[in-house]
Amino acid sequence: MQIFQLSSFPIEQAGDLGALEHRLGGWFASLTFPVRLLAISSAFDLRPAIARLNRGQRECAELARIVAPLLRAIDALVEGEPHAHPAAAVRGLAVDELSLLLDLFASERPLQLLLLGDDAAGDDALERWAAIGDALDSILWRLPWMKEQVRFYEELQRRHLRSATYLLITWEPPEVSAASIAATLRGATGRAVTLLEQLPSVIPGSYLTQSRSLRPAQPGMPYLAAALSYEIQGELDATTLHSLLNVSYDVALAIDIATIPRNKAQRSAELAYNAARLLASDSKLLDTRAVGVRGSAQRVLFELKRQGLHTVQLGVLIGGETAEELEANLAETEGRLGSQIRWMRPPNGQAELLKLWSTTPRSQIDAPFKPRSILSDGVGCLAGVLGYHRASNTEGPFWGIDAARRAPLFFNLFANNQAAHMTLLGMTGFGKTFFLNVLTLRSAVVMGTRVIGIDDFDNGPRIAGAAGAGASCYMLSMDTPINILDVVYDEDAEGGWLTSQVQHTIGQLALLLGRPGKSADGKERLIPRDFEPEEAGVLDRALMLLYGAVTPATPLREMPLLSDLIAILDGFREAEAQRLARTLRIKLFGTDDPGTAEPNTAGRCFNRHTEVDWRFGADISYYNTANVPTIYRPFFYLQIIGAILRFMRDPGRDRSRKTMLAIDEFGYVTQVEALARLAAMICKVARKYGIGLIAIDQNPLTFLESETGRYIFENCQTKVSFRLDDTPARQLAGAVRDMNEEHIAELTHFAPGQCLAIVRNDIYVVNVETSPRELRAFKGS
Repeated sequence: MQIFQLSSFPIEQAGDLGALEHRLGGWFASLTFPVRLLAISSAFDLRPAIARLNRGQRECAELARIVAPLLRAIDALVEGEPHAHPAAAVRGLAVDELSLLLDLFASERPLQLLLLGDDAAGDDALERWAAIGDALDSILWRLPWMKEQVRFYEELQRRHLRSATYLLITWEPPEVSAASIAATLRGATGRAVTLLEQLPSVIPGSYLTQSRSLRPAQPGMPYLAAALSYEIQGELDATTLHSLLNVSYDVALAIDIATIPRNKAQRSAELAYNAARLLASDSKLLDTRAVGVRGSAQRVLFELKRQGLHTVQLGVLIGGETAEELEANLAETEGRLGSQIRWMRPPNGQAELLKLWSTTPRSQIDAPFKPRSILSDGVGCLAGVLGYHRASNTEGPFWGIDAARRAPLFFNLFANNQAAHMTLLGMTGFGKTFFLNVLTLRSAVVMGTRVIGIDDFDNGPRIAGAAGAGASCYMLSMDTPINILDVVYDEDAEGGWLTSQVQHTIGQLALLLGRPGKSADGKERLIPRDFEPEEAGVLDRALMLLYGAVTPATPLREMPLLSDLIAILDGFREAEAQRLARTLRIKLFGTDDPGTAEPNTAGRCFNRHTEVDWRFGADISYYNTANVPTIYRPFFYLQIIGAILRFMRDPGRDRSRKTMLAIDEFGYVTQVEALARLAAMICKVARKYGIGLIAIDQNPLTFLESETGRYIFENCQTKVSFRLDDTPARQLAGAVRDMNEEHIAELTHFAPGQCLAIVRNDIYVVNVETSPRELRAFKGS
């Protein structure tokens, strides 16, 4: 005997239901042993998610308790209080408390010495105490958000939110292995199959058996009742059993299937046909049942060439909070399929019927079974219950509610070491940025994920305001020095770092020396200069010389500058080199006079060593380019992404901690070749470095119109889209295999806060839901 957990799928993605029914039925047609499929719909259990948050909250709260006096003393010292003594607060700590505090600053020896009472800290003691306070605040900022998230989960738990679990029990002969069964199941369902060591219980505790129900032995547990099908008639399809699960109370279905050997099935059909024909031949008596049996037997005889024949017994287990509610729920279940499936509750048989949700074979259960003979395609229709998909996972941050089936949706994009890339699309004003902000905060709070954002619309300050000490927002402008010659490639880059870096820099120079123009969507941009072959040749030579004095490990303050490149070009005798040197000099200084040292706006920005903090030390680091002229923003994107690549490769960073990189206005990336190459590189190596890319734009054509954009799009296993117009919605559907007309119709009519989430193999219509604190923090975004 084996027990498998089966993965469900949204039935609307199946497309051709007939093909699905035939594929599932084909699996049952190949069986020679009995099986039982269990479909269990129960209240969504948020307790695991709450427990994880509570554990993190306890640790954070304990640290907050320990350092509260120290933080008060540091605040007073910073404010100039003459009697503030942080050292006294440290001396008041217990040995284990001090040890915990020292561990937090294990890599900061000067701060450890200060905590240990070393008075030699000198004049910078105030600065160091402030650094300790800032470091503690950057840890404790998550505590109030954890508490808010727990309250939010508890509120969700009180609502009628559901989950669904699917199990298959097999009683196979010794020569059939569990691996072979799992492999064929994966082929039939197209989804993952997990082998379990034991069968999860469908009842929450001890029960007292009554004539027609089960009464809980302890208060607070539901009343239960089991019923058997005694008639299954009419046309079946893959959605037939869905209505039995689409209720707000607990339901567990048992579909017990035994395969009749082919010879026996054929003989039984022949006997039934002959008997029915004899009855029908009596001209004095009309027997409508015989006529029906004759037709059914004839069909079975024909279909046995490609299908099997099975006996199927259905069982249903219903729950209710009270005995009266249980009876009401039973009545609703019995009425949901009308006369198609009829149910009975045999008196004094509840204990035996419960065995349908155990590993006991039907042959060993003492119950008045009334199995129905059904061909394999019909069994495939019943197995279509797997298409009633309700998520039950709580790993990762909470995204929202499945609008179709009222199940909370939790997704950990990094699960199973996946490449955690995502595209985020949607028209302005329908919740795209709001969702990004909520996901950013929850990822940092719940998962401890580091988030790096490139922001074009002043969203960074909003995130920083919400996260407080947990976030840093850097407001970039043309007064912020960035050196476009900084090395972004590593020693192990394909083709060598030097070659890659030279080509990367030539691409940036083509952009810097380009002419103003407009993109296809009307936005201002620089049209890259198309270097002549001779110009590209001298640039390549000059850059090889320039980078010959550095390595990827060279500090940014020692990287070459554009003025160094001009000097090298000036030293070449080729006319092309002289022209390029002159063009660069005028671009950076506004004159071709080599004696002019005062740079213009472009020179002050691009001909200086980078002075941006690239340490990404905060849990959330945002880089805001709203104050940068539109045509120059790609340069800042280039430097930010290049810094992230350097950070990813840093051997000293904690690679067990995952990083999310959110890039807004991704059109800047796909329209600039050098940028697109860097983004594609992140997609390619992200799994190795534990980073996930979130590419944000309004239109799917941003990704679909270029080779690199499509590469990035295809490497994003998760695609989230808020409202789109009809044309872009159809363009998205054309690029996503399982999207259909129904999805397009919903996508074009979404209200703010609704989105289509395509997560690996599944598509969900999601209602984004937030806690009150999140709503206040991000209202207006």
